[in-house]
Amino acid sequence: MAYIIDPKSNSKVYLYAHHSFGRLAYSVNTLISHSDISKIHAIIEWSDGIWTIRDISTNGCWLNKIKLFSNKRYPLKAGDKINFASLEHQEYCLENTDAPADLLIPYTLPGEDNQHLNDAIKLEEYNLLPHSNPELAIFHDPKMDNWKVSSIDSETDDNCILAEGQIIEFQKQKWQLHLSHLEPLTQALQDSRLTLEDITFDFYLSLDEEVSQLKVHTPESILDLHVRSHHYLTLNLARYRSLSAEQGLDESEQGWVYADQLVKDLGIEIRHLNIQIHRARKQFSDSVNVNDAEYIIQRQAGKVRFGSANFNIYKGQKLECGLHQNRESTPSDSQTQYGHH
Repeated sequence: MAYIIDPKSNSKVYLYAHHSFGRLAYSVNTLISHSDISKIHAIIEWSDGIWTIRDISTNGCWLNKIKLFSNKRYPLKAGDKINFASLEHQEYCLENTDAPADLLIPYTLPGEDNQHLNDAIKLEEYNLLPHSNPELAIFHDPKMDNWKVSSIDSETDDNCILAEGQIIEFQKQKWQLHLSHLEPLTQALQDSRLTLEDITFDFYLSLDEEVSQLKVHTPESILDLHVRSHHYLTLNLARYRSLSAEQGLDESEQGWVYADQLVKDLGIEIRHLNIQIHRARKQFSDSVNVNDAEYIIQRQAGKVRFGSANFNIYKGQKLECGLHQNRESTPSDSQTQYGHH
């Protein structure tokens, strides 16, 4: 979330991984309208874990009152002062040197007061905004390398793709998507991500069904997702899937249940159900390096289902049911009792 302070507006300018300054409108990231500023005057960029500045101008740059050699990279630190073309010009101050990140930036129209805006929001892989009473889910699709947004109140998975600079609104405030422009993950890193088919889910439910815990088995490790209220929703969806598999339904038809029926089963309101679905997806995304985290719970035409066909449900100390499709498998953690870590 690195940013500099624009001396003209006294506002934050969040830096892209490769951020250009100059007077060539629509071709630079930060426009400086002075005749002695070059079309592209200087570059601030993120490289090898640090920010650097490079002067590529005719009239020069100054860093903390010291003139820079042309086309040479100089490391930057928080508090550095930068002048473009002349020490007489207004001074830019680098206030934050965190790594570049994809952000939501508070949005105002040109000329509007922006002095009392909230700070930018650094986007995680899966975000519920605002956190306390979410209105939107914003999440990253690693396969397509794009951001998607969905209303919490939506009963489908018809997600909208967010473009650079797009405006969204929640809590009656507008926010603009700011992409870092960091180089995308290499193919090797993409290939290292798991899919749902690589994972087995073990649910542990107390006898009174008041407490539910989830452990996730990957090829490399066992991840404890602890006790959460949304695990009871996911567990019940897994029950529906196991039952429909026993009835001989095709895998594509297994486990689908109407949201209205789930609301009755769980004794909650539809909005609470929607929030729990997104909280389950978010925790899974935050915890597991997986390509398709949003599909842990799937939705279509008013119906919902658990997205995995590999799971066990333990009630008390006994295996209640399980499903292991597309693999030869036995219960993955049959010696682990509910509540043991």
